Amino acid sequence: GSLAAAPAAFVATPADTIKTRMQQSRPKDESAGEGKHGKSNIVVEYKESSMPRNPFDVANEIVSKEGYSVLFSGAFERVVRSIPQFGVTLAMFDVLTKFAQDIGALPLV
Repeated sequence: GSLAAAPAAFVATPADTIKTRMQQSRPKDESAGEGKHGKSNIVVEYKESSMPRNPFDVANEIVSKEGYSVLFSGAFERVVRSIPQFGVTLAMFDVLTKFAQDIGALPLV
């Protein structure tokens, strides 16, 4: 079960890289973080960038300026993190499902 996380994490890395770049490239929003009294209770700043907002354009921009390999940067770390993470998640699901069935909170299937 947890080994299925490895290819999933690897394949999802380019989408995550694109998402992160899009989040980092948002312009500063003057109204972001304002509380009900108009005072900022959280600091929200993003670096200015001319990065396009469309994910496909962002991917093209990354590939043309930095190369294909950048889309997979951090893939090894994601895979190493995902294997135990999903292993624990699946194991806890099984344990909690059995517990819920034992106490009658979940019907037996």
